[in-house]
Amino acid sequence: MSAQKRSIRLIVSSHTVVNGVSVPPGSYRGVEKKLIIPIMGRKTLLDPEYELELTANDVKEIPGWENSLGATLDATEAVRSGAIKVG
Repeated sequence: MSAQKRSIRLIVSSHTVVNGVSVPPGSYRGVEKKLIIPIMGRKTLLDPEYELELTANDVKEIPGWENSLGATLDATEAVRSGAIKVG
């Protein structure tokens, strides 16, 4: 199994809960990961997964996270549901 990764921007239009964290509207750094698995001699590309990367400045806007150095959240479900857009 191998993976392709690329840096992206994730656009949050309104407060969106990602892994239990209420992320305020804004544009955030992210990573899109595409897993490639071999099946019966062929390479199959799985649906992409998305990570939202919050910096120390980003988390200052999140109650209870003001003193955090940042966080990486699995935003796959929020992107697939349309709550977060890839920009």
